[in-house]
Amino acid sequence: MVIESLIGILGGALFYLSWMVQVWETKKTGKPTFTPKFFWLRILASIVLLVESIRVNSIGLFLVYIGTIGMMGYNLWRLRKKPIL
Repeated sequence: MVIESLIGILGGALFYLSWMVQVWETKKTGKPTFTPKFFWLRILASIVLLVESIRVNSIGLFLVYIGTIGMMGYNLWRLRKKPIL
């Protein structure tokens, strides 16, 4: 039971870490900034939480994390052309 809980905790921690990265990079530039690090952390967190959604058998969470992975992938693709500020 404890090990299964760690999957969700790890996913949540990665999501939180992505916001900490965003805050740090925004502080450095002085304006809202989203870098590839933010989006990659979000993708990694979504994959971990996607596994958790399968474990707890939640179609709602599964769809949310599939959508999140897609949106973060799109943002990474857009970031290749022009920084997202």
